[in-house]
Amino acid sequence: MAAENVPFISVHYIGPALEDERIDVLVLADALRGLGRLTSRASYILYGSNFDHRLELDASIRGGSVIIPLHIFSAVLQQAESGLLTPGVQALANLMSILGFGVGPAAITLYKLFKLKRGRPITDDDDFERLLRRLENLERLLLVRLYNDQEVQAAIRSVLRPLRVEGIVEFQTRREEVVIDTVTKGDLLAADTAEEGELPEIEEKVLDIEKAALLPHLAWHFRDGRTSFDAKIHDVDLWARVAQGERFGFGDTMRVQLHTSYSRDVTGRLTVERVIPKVIEVDHSTNSQRPLWLDELGSSPGEH
Repeated sequence: MAAENVPFISVHYIGPALEDERIDVLVLADALRGLGRLTSRASYILYGSNFDHRLELDASIRGGSVIIPLHIFSAVLQQAESGLLTPGVQALANLMSILGFGVGPAAITLYKLFKLKRGRPITDDDDFERLLRRLENLERLLLVRLYNDQEVQAAIRSVLRPLRVEGIVEFQTRREEVVIDTVTKGDLLAADTAEEGELPEIEEKVLDIEKAALLPHLAWHFRDGRTSFDAKIHDVDLWARVAQGERFGFGDTMRVQLHTSYSRDVTGRLTVERVIPKVIEVDHSTNSQRPLWLDELGSSPGEH
């Protein structure tokens, strides 16, 4: 299949801020990097190293919008015989559909899932049925893995970064000038709100210690059953116990009061800071293990 047979695809950033046909080069650079990372990562998750899909671009600006014509480059596609539905052609067609460049606007895309889930992961059966009921089970699992991938999520937010600029209100993907997918500034702000809403300000939690710190100004590394994170401990009583020789480390658990705060920079990146003002209880792993020398009756040698 000749390269010229690959359909014309493009992304558009639209809004009154672009009427003078200018855009901050750093903002646009973030968006372009996001498009490239999203394509490469999606291709790798779907097909591994079997196919090489990359983006090439020729950016231009017209009054009221930034138009970025794109070309998906695939060595396999260019080598395929004209008119044959080879694995390479099918792989490229699937990838283009997931990235918002499919034949029609009804296709399930990463941007549609981002809007429907407000940027949050797909986690339960309701999501499978509501969002992905048209797909076979194997396709569902693969698409969920793709959408939930942290690199994919970061790339999507990079693509959408221009929407954070005052006066840029909409992002579009197009195929042959037909709009396939849209994300608005409101969609992105809704995703921000949902992300922030999952960070309770104050909560009591049981945390597994993965790495303890030796000094009060250093952060400990914990796991809460789902994710790992760093947090500093500001409890003077805990540090008094450390000074008295009590040891803490991997395998111990703490019941704590956890305070969480966050900030968001101009790129939209969320920075989370966690602090533990109070350690309520500590369970050392050595205290919760059954002594290896106990017999089946629960007595140790010499007690009979």
